[in-house]
Amino acid sequence: MDVDKFLKASVELYYSAPTFFNYSIPILIGGYVAFLWAGYGFGKWVQQSEIAGLKASNDAAKAQNDALKAQNDIGKERAGVMEERLKLAKEQADDAQGTVKELETEVDDLKSKIEANASSGEISNGLKRVRITTSRAIINSSAVSDTLSPRGLIGGGILIKPRLGPSPYARPPEEQH
Repeated sequence: MDVDKFLKASVELYYSAPTFFNYSIPILIGGYVAFLWAGYGFGKWVQQSEIAGLKASNDAAKAQNDALKAQNDIGKERAGVMEERLKLAKEQADDAQGTVKELETEVDDLKSKIEANASSGEISNGLKRVRITTSRAIINSSAVSDTLSPRGLIGGGILIKPRLGPSPYARPPEEQH
């Protein structure tokens, strides 16, 4: 019957200081509630800071994704420019091949005139035509290399069509002797 003794001792303790017990229990309960409220508030603060951090990392990932998309678009644009340059170079290479064939026929014609002991005027005209055709072949050949070289691009990837013609500093073929 130790329980009876404990209950009697508890009642005697309460009657010895009723004011203390009447005020201490609400204070303890209030402290416990305040502790729970502070813990809840701290947990909510931690949760919000984690959410803010995740949102910031998500925004950074979106910005990085946008930057990669922009680089991809630039790459596609440059690939398109390079394809255009390749098509132009193929056209110019075909023109150069045609000019070389024309040069071969001009040289063969000149050889036949020389072998046939043609007049000096005819041979001179034939030489002029060979010089002109040779100049065109050189120009066409250099136009292909200019088209394929990176010098044909301006910063934004704009295609510059190479100069198709003799250099402004070169003398005309008939003046070269």
